[in-house]
Amino acid sequence: MRKFKLSLIHLILPGGGNALSGLRDAADCRPDKTLKRRHRAVLGLTLGIAWMPFAEAAPSAQQQLLQQVRLGEASHREDLVRQSLYRLELIDPNNPEVVAARFRYLLRQGDNDGAQKQLDRLSQLAPSSSAYQSSRTTMMLSTPEGRQSLQEARLQATTGHTEEAIAAYDALFKGHPPQGDLAVEYWTTVAKSPARRNEAINQLKRINASTPGNTALQNTLAQLLFDGGRRDEGFAVLEQMAKSSAGRTTASALWYQQIKDLPASDASVKALQKYLTVFSEGDSVNAARSKLSEQQQQLSDPAFRARAQGLAAVEAGQGGKAVTELQQAVSADHRDSEAVGALGQAYSQRGDRARAVAQFQKALAMDPNSSSRGKWESLLKVNRYWLAIQQGDAALKANNPDQAERLYRQARSIDNTDSYAVLGLGDVAMARKDYPAAERYYQQTLRMDSGNSNAVRGLANIYRQQSPEKASAFIASLSSRQRQSIDDIERSLENDRLAQQAEALENQGTGRRRRNCIVAGWRWTPAASG
Repeated sequence: MRKFKLSLIHLILPGGGNALSGLRDAADCRPDKTLKRRHRAVLGLTLGIAWMPFAEAAPSAQQQLLQQVRLGEASHREDLVRQSLYRLELIDPNNPEVVAARFRYLLRQGDNDGAQKQLDRLSQLAPSSSAYQSSRTTMMLSTPEGRQSLQEARLQATTGHTEEAIAAYDALFKGHPPQGDLAVEYWTTVAKSPARRNEAINQLKRINASTPGNTALQNTLAQLLFDGGRRDEGFAVLEQMAKSSAGRTTASALWYQQIKDLPASDASVKALQKYLTVFSEGDSVNAARSKLSEQQQQLSDPAFRARAQGLAAVEAGQGGKAVTELQQAVSADHRDSEAVGALGQAYSQRGDRARAVAQFQKALAMDPNSSSRGKWESLLKVNRYWLAIQQGDAALKANNPDQAERLYRQARSIDNTDSYAVLGLGDVAMARKDYPAAERYYQQTLRMDSGNSNAVRGLANIYRQQSPEKASAFIASLSSRQRQSIDDIERSLENDRLAQQAEALENQGTGRRRRNCIVAGWRWTPAASG
C-alpha cells in the first residue's frame, strides 16, 4: 500500500514525491502558519489516497499513463515512454500491458537480453493474452530472418501486390499484429483490399482511439474515410489531428483540399466557416477566407443563389425539386452550359427522359470541351436508352409490336449490356405468339441478369402453356429469390393440379368427402372418409 500511495503522489504532485521533501525542508527553515497548512493539506490528501479503494483510483491513472506510453511510442518520445513506464510499474507492475510496454522499450534500446527477460515474464503472467502474442511477434521481427520477411511483405505492398502482401504479413503475425506503427502499416495495407476495406478502417479507428496523437495514423485514416465517402468521420479525425502541433499543418491542408472545389452554395459556405473555426493561420486559411468572402458575395445575387441551389440539389440526387431554379438560371444566361447540363440531370432524376436527352445534347453542343463532357455523354446514353425502352413499352401496350420491336432494337444498339432491351424483344415475340423466339430472348435476358423477374415470369408462362410438368420442372430449377417473384404462378399450378386430381377421383366414383379434401389441398386417408 505504501508503494501504491507513493506512486500516486508521483502522478499528482509536481515533481512527484520530491514535493513532500521540499515542503518538509521549507517547514524546517521557515515554520510559518502557511507552510503548516500546506503540509497538513498534503498529508490529508495522501492519507485519503491511501484509503481510497484500488478499483476507484488505479484504472484512471493506469489508462492515462498507458496512453502516454502509446503516444510516446508513436511520436518517438522515449523520455515520455520511460517516465510513464516508471510510474506504471509503481502502480501495477504485473499488468501484462505494462510488461509488454517495458519489453518494447528495451527492444528499441537494443537491450535484447532485457527484452527477452520481460517476454519470459509475460509468458508466465499472461500466456494467452494478446499482449504476449503480439510481443512474441515483435521479438521474432527483431531477428535477421524476421526483418527479411517483413521487408519482403513491404516490397509486395509497395509494388501493388496487395493480396500477396497481406498473405505475407499474416504469415509473419499469425493473427497477432504487433502494436504501434506495424499495426498501422498492416491495416493500411489491408485497406487496399476492397473486400476488407471497412474492416481495416474500423481497426485503424480502434487504434486511433487508443493511441491519440499518432498523426501519421490519423492522416492515413482520414484519407481512407474521405475516399470511402465517409466525409463527416474524416473531418472528425482531422479535427482531432489539429489538436496536435505536429499534425495541425497537415490536417489544415488536407481539410482545405476536401472543400476548396465545392461549388458555391449554402453548404460550401458552412464548410468554409467550419474550417475557419478550427484553423486560424497558414496559406490554406488565407485562401479559405478569400473563397468564403467571394462565395458570400456571389450568393447575395438571387439569380446566382437559385443556380447554386439547383446545382447542389442535383448533386444530392434531388434534382426533381430543382427544375424551376435551373430553368431560371438557364433563362438568365443562355450560355451557361453547366446550368443546361444540370437541368438535364434534374429532368433525368425526375424520370423525364425526353427533356433530359434534349438538355444533354444542347449542353454538349454549347461546350464540347467542358470538364463535364464525360458525365453528360454518359447520362445522354443512359437517358436515350431508357427513353427508347419507355417508348417501346408504350407501343407494345398500344398493340403495335412492329414499332415496339424497332424501339427495343434501337435501345439495344445504344447499350447492348443491359437486359431490358432483350426482355422487350421477348415481349414482342410473345405478343406475336412466337413462343420459340420469346423463349430464346427470355433465356438470353436471364443470362445477362439472373435477377430479371419479368424474364422468369415470361418463361414460366411459356412452359405452363406447353405442359404443367415442364413449368413445374422449370420452377424447381430456380433460386429461392427467383421463385418468390412468381409464387403466384406456382400456387396457380398447384391449384390446377389439385383440381384435376379431384376431378379424376370424382369421375372414378370416389366419395365426395375425399374429393373435397383434395380440392382443399389436404392428403386424404381412409379415416378422413369416415
